[in-house]
Amino acid sequence: MNAATARKGAAKTAERKFEREPFKMVRRVGSTTFKINVFTSPNATETAEQKLFRVIESEVRKNA
Repeated sequence: MNAATARKGAAKTAERKFEREPFKMVRRVGSTTFKINVFTSPNATETAEQKLFRVIESEVRKNA
């Protein structure tokens, strides 16, 4: 990695710090621990609750 590439990567990281912090949760299933980070767009037109409901509803219809 050259210096220019490193600067571009650092700039992208700095830009992301101004976005919303992800919703974080930890779930344990058996002996496996899952760390989940949920990122949302600041320009989103639906709430996280609405999106989750839409995704679950879509999965139920697909598997019915």
